[in-house]
Amino acid sequence: MTWKKSCILLCFITLIGLQGVLYSKENTPSERAKDKLQTIIFVNDEFVSSRNLADFKPFLESQSPVVTAVMCSDSRVQPPSLHDNPKGRLFTIRNIGNQVASNEGSVDYGVLMLKTPLLLILGHTDCGAVKAVMKGYADLKPSIKAELDTINIDHAKDEKQALINNVNSQIEIALKKYRDLIDSKDLFVVGGIYDIQNIFGYGNGALVFTNINGLHSPDQISKHSLFEGLEKAKIIR
Repeated sequence: MTWKKSCILLCFITLIGLQGVLYSKENTPSERAKDKLQTIIFVNDEFVSSRNLADFKPFLESQSPVVTAVMCSDSRVQPPSLHDNPKGRLFTIRNIGNQVASNEGSVDYGVLMLKTPLLLILGHTDCGAVKAVMKGYADLKPSIKAELDTINIDHAKDEKQALINNVNSQIEIALKKYRDLIDSKDLFVVGGIYDIQNIFGYGNGALVFTNINGLHSPDQISKHSLFEGLEKAKIIR
């Protein structure tokens, strides 16, 4: 993409974004949807025009990702915060509450069919699903309740602990499912929390690790072979 095109694209996205901030309360859902669809079309058009066959050739007929990432569907949590170029590298599964049970087949596909050596289960702060489990959700739609029913926060007293407990619970499910692969060191299951609000003190948007193959303590995580030499890894304290 040329510098001139980049400037035009940035101005366009900024204008659309400002319109959303200034007029979202007045605009109808139809108008707001059309604004965002227009942005999507424009951005995709720029994406296509700035690339050629060589950019897609490695992924035209197959994929070989290294990570199966189970993430929450929250719009504030996006793969580029984990990898500068996630295409072809992250096999991403998303649902409310970053659960294995909600998309078990997809997780199996990443681990067993694509044979990714890393299964990353990623929670995030200010998670609506975890908050719902903490305060009760009997009045929600049955379809949503069914997914929330599989979240286990293990009687956590505050949001921070509830987030950690949910990630640990999802990892326990994975440990039971993939024990043979873990024992043979063909798979590593890592848990983390994307800290939007900086409640863990590492900065807004930091990825804070909470678990590796069922090990919870900071010392156990930092001393694990997978984290050896990773000085910049942020581990829960």
